[in-house]
Amino acid sequence: SSIVVPNDFACHICRKIARKKGIEYIHGRDWSIAPGGHCVLCNHEYCSSHANKRRREGMDVCEISHVAYFRNHKQKPNIYPTVDKYLEATRTS
Repeated sequence: SSIVVPNDFACHICRKIARKKGIEYIHGRDWSIAPGGHCVLCNHEYCSSHANKRRREGMDVCEISHVAYFRNHKQKPNIYPTVDKYLEATRTS
């Protein structure tokens, strides 16, 4: 079946889980799961259930392995493997 995203907000982790399971993706099936933010490390939107529980300096960060994501997607702009690398890059720009 297909993955359906009926609104502008779409958690990249929820979408990936749905694709792996081969199920239809309809974000908002339970809006107690609210939009969490836009991750400063991987440059993706995520829902509150996939927010990194160890927030640092109030930054929006999702729960994926950003080191692995960066290693596999180095060609993408504006992604960082760690908060320290993000801070280093944004302080110099």
